[in-house]
Amino acid sequence: MAFSKDLTPAGNRRMGKVLSVLGVLALLVSLWLGAHRILFYVYALEAQGTLRAVQGETLPAVEFRTIDGKTVLFKPEGRSYDSQYIGKRVDVVYSGTQPDHAYINTVTQLWRDQLVSAYVSAALLLAGYLTLRGHLAWWRSSFG
Repeated sequence: MAFSKDLTPAGNRRMGKVLSVLGVLALLVSLWLGAHRILFYVYALEAQGTLRAVQGETLPAVEFRTIDGKTVLFKPEGRSYDSQYIGKRVDVVYSGTQPDHAYINTVTQLWRDQLVSAYVSAALLLAGYLTLRGHLAWWRSSFG
């Protein structure tokens, strides 16, 4: 069986190193995304927005007014609100130089990408550590 050749102690160490490197890369991406979002949030302006229906769309968009009075309509990332929330008021943070670069001011809207990346990096680092330490021998023995 060709697959069992990779389950030797040397293959186990190699897999642990690969998982650890992937975990470090995912952690670096998470830190970069976090730093980028923190800088955005520090310089962001706040406004009150309203969820509006957009023709042909199933999910509502958010409409708000900037400090200079310009009306902006943007689609929030993900499925944060369904059409049943049309008319609901929400807090918005937006870039002063690019008002269409905006987010609903909630943890899931602002930090979802960073949290997912951090969870993935933690899982990869833990799997790499456990593999390098030999604690996943049960996995190796289950195939052989």
